[in-house]
Amino acid sequence: MGGRTQVQTASLPTTKCFSLSSSPFPQLFLALYDFTARCGGELSVRRGDRLCALEEGGGYIFARRLSGQPSAGLVPITHVAKASPETLSDQP
Repeated sequence: MGGRTQVQTASLPTTKCFSLSSSPFPQLFLALYDFTARCGGELSVRRGDRLCALEEGGGYIFARRLSGQPSAGLVPITHVAKASPETLSDQP
């Protein structure tokens, strides 16, 4: 009790980014560059991938991919940019 609510990633919708709390997360991001995961906790992304960031810290975001194969992990903040739903709808 009093800690974070545990949510199974598989139960989350893959097309929406939503929050279970009043924190500033989740936030929408767009991958600016390809990134290949170097360990199990990282998420490989390709330029143009849509991401839902659940947390940010230490130069990384912990994100869930909204486009392509659904998965989650850490992505360097230098490889992404904050986006709005309007920005993401303009992408192919």
